Amino acid sequence: MRKKCDNCGICYKICPGHEVNFKKLWWHIAR
Repeated sequence: MRKKCDNCGICYKICPGHEVNFKKLWWHIAR
């Protein structure tokens, strides 16, 4: 589960309870 979070960074959608990696989240939005 944690690997999926790290892969995408949108943890709040993939596995609630994990921290959201804002850096990766921004990267996803910017793309």
